[in-house]
Amino acid sequence: MLQEVPEGQKSAFIVRAILQMDQEDRLETMLRRVLREEKITVAGQPDAAQETGLPDGMMGFLDALMDE
Repeated sequence: MLQEVPEGQKSAFIVRAILQMDQEDRLETMLRRVLREEKITVAGQPDAAQETGLPDGMMGFLDALMDE
């Protein structure tokens, strides 16, 4: 992909790519924090999957996402 960028624009392309990766990392961290907080809130409630209407396996998926 970098090979397709014209000479003279590669530095700007690399900077944009780094900034995008940083933004994605921050968004992922924020999402994990929100999910973790929600898990703590939901953990005290009986059968959270039934109450939220989430499909079977969704809570397991969210748990796995937070554990990464």
